[in-house]
Amino acid sequence: MDPEQRRFLKKKYGAAAWPRVKSRIGRRKSLNLQDLTLPNARLIKLSRTDTTRPSRVHAIWQLNDDPDCMIAVSVSVWASVGATHDELLNLLGTIQSGDVTQDADQSAIGEIGFSIHDTMNLFATGNVVVMVRNAGKHVVSVRRISEIVDLFIKRNE
Repeated sequence: MDPEQRRFLKKKYGAAAWPRVKSRIGRRKSLNLQDLTLPNARLIKLSRTDTTRPSRVHAIWQLNDDPDCMIAVSVSVWASVGATHDELLNLLGTIQSGDVTQDADQSAIGEIGFSIHDTMNLFATGNVVVMVRNAGKHVVSVRRISEIVDLFIKRNE
C-alpha cells in the first residue's frame, strides 16, 4: 500500500487508538472454519492455506437452500496484533465504498470492527482478521453471522 494512503487510513480510522489486545485471545496459529455451524446455512466451499504465513481460510455458505443467497467468510491469522492492524488497514484500502463505518460501541463485533451497513463486516479479534460479506445475488444482513464467527473465534482459543 502506498505510504500516503496508509497514513490517510490510519488517521481516518484512528488506528493509533486501536487496542493492542482487549480480549484474552492469544496468538492463534490457525482456525478451522469447517467446525463452524451457521444457522440455516450449508458450507459449500472451503479452502485453506496453512503452509504459508499468515494462515488463511476462505469459506462460502449457502443460506436457506437458496443458490442466490450466499455468504463469504475470509479469515487470516497473523503473528502479532501489530500485523493484524496492518492487515485491517490493507483491507480497508481495498474497499471501494465511502460507506465504511467503524463500530465504536461496546456491542461491536470483534475488538476492532468496521461495516458497510449490514452487508459487510471486517473485524479483528486478537491476531485474527475476519471479513464477512455477501457472495450471492440476494443481499442479506451479515451481522448475526459475523457475531457467530466472532464468538466462535473467542470460544476456540
